[in-house]
Amino acid sequence: MDHFMIKNNTKRKDERSEKLRGKLVLGNDNGFFLGAHTAMAGQEAEAPWALSIGAYASMAPAYSGSDEYELSPGFYADGYLALSEELMILIDGTALALNYQPFKFMDIGLLGSYRKGRDNDDDDTLDGMSDIDDTVEVGPYIGLAFTEHVYLELSTLFDVGDAHKGWIAEAGLSYMDTVGETPLSYQLGIAVRYAGKDFNDTYYGVRESDATPARAAYEGEEGLHSIAANVFLSYQLHQHWNLVNFVMFEQLLDPVAESSLVKEESQISVGLGLEYKF
Repeated sequence: MDHFMIKNNTKRKDERSEKLRGKLVLGNDNGFFLGAHTAMAGQEAEAPWALSIGAYASMAPAYSGSDEYELSPGFYADGYLALSEELMILIDGTALALNYQPFKFMDIGLLGSYRKGRDNDDDDTLDGMSDIDDTVEVGPYIGLAFTEHVYLELSTLFDVGDAHKGWIAEAGLSYMDTVGETPLSYQLGIAVRYAGKDFNDTYYGVRESDATPARAAYEGEEGLHSIAANVFLSYQLHQHWNLVNFVMFEQLLDPVAESSLVKEESQISVGLGLEYKF
């Protein structure tokens, strides 16, 4: 996972933006979507800061490529701190960003994001393989707001925690709105990912010494990683409380889909959570 979609907030920020986020699910390969931070494109912050916290339960693959699913809890925070009219510190999930807005329709910045590791006991397919540590990835992003509803983001993240020593890039497009005058908000997103050799080899490679009759040796290479899509819904229960739910889909592509670790190329995650806005 990766991240997906800087939030495309509108002028009605206090009514909508806290309900919409591209990266909520943090347990499934680190969330699947790029852009785990709040976009301020097309508007100015209406307050110097904002903060929401939430908890959720998700059903997701045991690891990227697994055909086994696991139920797990998760927690997240979402908000911003305005340093000036153009500069903000943003938090979304387990990601932190320094966001600069040179124009009303553009965001540029530096993003730092947590990526969950992998243990060899996560799935029988991984028995005998080395664990992969949790890590932090850092890199630049640029976001463009075409309208108050449509947002494009390009991001590239590099490993700084020495887990995979590689990089992964993503281009994502999102559409978000509310359903009329109801308390229901939604976000639709699509993304494509491209990763370097070190990234793909770390998460999908199988060394000769780890090969078995059921797990063929495989060396990762640079190339397309996946295409992804998500649907995120938020229903405002109260002034401070939102009920959130999501469905996330990822289709692993060649070359990573050729790995013997990939038992299912189509990865689906679903979740339900509760959010409190201060």
